[in-house]
Amino acid sequence: MKNRPKHSGIAILETRWYNYMNVSIAPLYTMACEMFHENHPHTYHYETVGSPEAFGECLERVSADERIDYIYVASHGDRKPYRIEFHNGKSITQKLLPSFMAKYLKPNKIRGIHFGVCHIGTEKFLTDTLEICEGLTWVSGYSTEVDWIYSAALDQQFFYTLLNNKLANPPNQIEKATKKIMQLMSGACEELGLSVCKRDADGSVRNLVENAK
Repeated sequence: MKNRPKHSGIAILETRWYNYMNVSIAPLYTMACEMFHENHPHTYHYETVGSPEAFGECLERVSADERIDYIYVASHGDRKPYRIEFHNGKSITQKLLPSFMAKYLKPNKIRGIHFGVCHIGTEKFLTDTLEICEGLTWVSGYSTEVDWIYSAALDQQFFYTLLNNKLANPPNQIEKATKKIMQLMSGACEELGLSVCKRDADGSVRNLVENAK
């Protein structure tokens, strides 16, 4: 196909939020990509995942797609235990999630993963994910219970800022995006408990949100 627009590099894996409403974060990214890619709104990959099995299959497939650099996981989360929840009633605990993802992700392919999920984005979880999932540069998420509409708006701004820094050197790209989002929306970042953890070349891990304060 001629004149195919450049892909944004984003894959969105979203669970169903409610039984009785067809709501989705996808329109937010259609708008963001349309603004960034000059009237080409569908330059992101989108799938609905309803079970842990479907989530694993999608992780394996999108991480093998040469167009995809980033994965955005949008789902309900809960505590006691901390976990990511799926529409079929099953869940994956925060403790097991890094190993689960490492089983399916193609090594050294995906640069970053963002979790639009309540509770699970603690600094320990993000650090464990970086240590277990080979090749990831950064992982981000929220440590509090958040209204998905509020977090989705912040997520949209986060990825739009990241895309605007795509010409930067990959090691610095996420740092510039985090610094910018903290300048624009520091109150929301703090209230939602946003952390962005990055693995440096020496293997050490930094929380870029703490560094940007």
